[in-house]
Amino acid sequence: MGSEYDYVAALDLEGAELNKICKGDEYMELFEKEVKRLNQNQKFTAFMSDEEETEKLRKTWISEAKTETQIEIAKNMLEKKMDIKDIAEVIGLSESEVEALK
Repeated sequence: MGSEYDYVAALDLEGAELNKICKGDEYMELFEKEVKRLNQNQKFTAFMSDEEETEKLRKTWISEAKTETQIEIAKNMLEKKMDIKDIAEVIGLSESEVEALK
């Protein structure tokens, strides 16, 4: 799996689909058991409508894409030897986040 967002998306998977991504990895097999347990819990599955869940995932993906774009732009600015403080201000990252991209 690529990121923690993949785990959130996996909460919707069932049966063979979930088994396919988890099989052979001890941690993921434990994750699969927990997902199955949670999906059987009416209180857990009913807290958000399908529309609300779809919108939350959409916003998460947009936020992740924006962050990736910010990082790429900041790296390009660093390559141009621009000031870290200016990069942070323009991109919307902290100075320490920009510094860590070096």
